[in-house]
Amino acid sequence: MLLRKDFTFDAAHFLPAYQGKCENLHGHTFYLSVTIQGSPGPEGMIIDFAQFGKLVWDEIVTYLDHRNLNELFPVPSTENIAQWVYDKAEMLCHAHHLRLYEVMLSESSSSHIILRDNE
Repeated sequence: MLLRKDFTFDAAHFLPAYQGKCENLHGHTFYLSVTIQGSPGPEGMIIDFAQFGKLVWDEIVTYLDHRNLNELFPVPSTENIAQWVYDKAEMLCHAHHLRLYEVMLSESSSSHIILRDNE
């Protein structure tokens, strides 16, 4: 069974090694989905949605929200940010005895990076 929690955050970045529109400072409303895999426990849930949402928000989203991502990452491409989120989510899940299945980070409604536990 899969449980997914969705988040949004706003951030700005520019891609220093890229030639084109994205080499200039610009912003996005990023969409983040974190999916875990598991079986419901005795209470009938894998984990409470609110509890899982608070964990991800406090440990991941607050670090990125309303930031200049160039101050956090040498090359703040959506791919590199998604990898960082995946690594943080994997550590967070491990610490809470959860199994991370997938992280999806979108910089628009049509542009997504997806990382799964088998990749």
